[in-house]
Amino acid sequence: MRYPSEDAQLPAVDKSFTFGETLPGSRVSVNGVPALVAADGGWIAYVPFSAGRFVLHVRAVRGSASSEVDRSITVAAASPAAFPEAITVVQPGEAVNLSVDAPRESQVVASGPGFSDVALAPAPSLGPETFSATVQLPKAANGRVTYRITGSDGATSVVTSDGHLEAAPSPVLFVGTVVPYAPDPLSGPRPYGMLCDKPDGETSFTAPVGTPYAVTGRYGRLLRVALGTKQSAAWIDEHELAPQRTPLPFGRITSDAVRTDSRETIYTERLTARAPIRIDEDPSAAQLDLHAFGAGAGGADAILVMHPRQRTLWGYRVRWIGNDLEIAVKKPPAMAASPRPALAALLVVIDPGHAPDPGAVGPVGTIERDVNLDISLRLAAKLRELGARVVLTRQDDSAVTLYARPQLAERLDADVLVSVHNNALPDGVDPASRHGYSVFYFQPHSRALAEAMHAAYAADTSLRDDGLYVGDLALVRTPELPAVLTESAYVMWPPEEMQLRDPAFRDRLAATMRDGLERWAEAMRRIEDSAAGGS
Repeated sequence: MRYPSEDAQLPAVDKSFTFGETLPGSRVSVNGVPALVAADGGWIAYVPFSAGRFVLHVRAVRGSASSEVDRSITVAAASPAAFPEAITVVQPGEAVNLSVDAPRESQVVASGPGFSDVALAPAPSLGPETFSATVQLPKAANGRVTYRITGSDGATSVVTSDGHLEAAPSPVLFVGTVVPYAPDPLSGPRPYGMLCDKPDGETSFTAPVGTPYAVTGRYGRLLRVALGTKQSAAWIDEHELAPQRTPLPFGRITSDAVRTDSRETIYTERLTARAPIRIDEDPSAAQLDLHAFGAGAGGADAILVMHPRQRTLWGYRVRWIGNDLEIAVKKPPAMAASPRPALAALLVVIDPGHAPDPGAVGPVGTIERDVNLDISLRLAAKLRELGARVVLTRQDDSAVTLYARPQLAERLDADVLVSVHNNALPDGVDPASRHGYSVFYFQPHSRALAEAMHAAYAADTSLRDDGLYVGDLALVRTPELPAVLTESAYVMWPPEEMQLRDPAFRDRLAATMRDGLERWAEAMRRIEDSAAGGS
């Protein structure tokens, strides 16, 4: 058995997968549940688990011979989720949504700082056994929330939240500035701030280092920041926002300027001081909208439209230079004329995912890091045959930090970035429900590229379609160029692991990615050519 390892600590799951390797032609069962076994002997099973010390008993049978092995692990016990799970600071009088998990048909009431015996109702949209209610926190409130749960049999239990609720002492707790942040040693420093529309959501937009925001609340390590005069807000990790002495109000826009060079259209907004910002894009109109919160006349929010004279968006960069905000929109590259390949002369950065970490490891020991590199080298060769210039973020297993990978593409002023991966699943998910290919993008101007890559998998392979996604991933989050991340197959799914071990299949995957890139580049060239023809 390869996974889980002896003495592994698993999260609270009532069912999960285990996998390993046996002799080809064997039948395998885990705790009596038959496993799926591939022709090369890789197997995987999805079996019931129970909390505490738990033993997985694996039995393999081949003809008249059999073998057995036991693997002892620990599974965490499930505990009822009770809001708040961490310190939560809100404004006095603000509505707070209470919630707790409890058995169906229960009666649930909550008491906390400034309120008592508030009845909670079932909230199926939050979960099948979740109860919720809304309260307003009075001024100077501070304390934990206690939930009294009475079951249908009359038995009563009490659950107390791990975190506490607190009323903010002032409308603005402090003003912070976006700073680089390294989540872990393998990631390297993140060169921008990540802001979410909801505390439990994925990144909605990024902000350059040095951008100030007013903090109005907190949930655990997430800070709520105000976005302008319409009472909207976003959330950012506390490690990405350093307190500063900048007083309110923020700066005002005094003037703007536009200049061009051979590669960019550069917009400069001059402010009396820095202000909170958000940039949204409309690739269909090759347009960017800058929201400068509180930076307009009389402290109103300013919305500035940047619409350079081009039909396609190839990315943009944004930075503070003193109190000036500079937004540089990339012009379309000079593409080769038809009938030459549209990728000819474009600079493509290929990122073989992982290293030094192995990434996913399959039932027979296939290491994702190595498969990613082999596919990437094959893709690079195929793109060079079309005349493209190609740079890889790694050529071997040398360590490359996560954020250094897109930064290389940015530093080279590359035209496109493709990060090559293969997939795995978290504990608790049925592996039979998820396999095949998927493609991820984040910035709207990368969607057309992602769609072309996704369509190429459908046309060129017989793999199952696992989806096209907006993914909050470091490799596709960069706004400076079109970027996608591919997950060709699941390393942990035995039939697909067996395919990934075949050089011919890896070559087919490389050809598929080349085809997707070429079709996208051709479509971009047609759009720009039609614009030139109509002028």
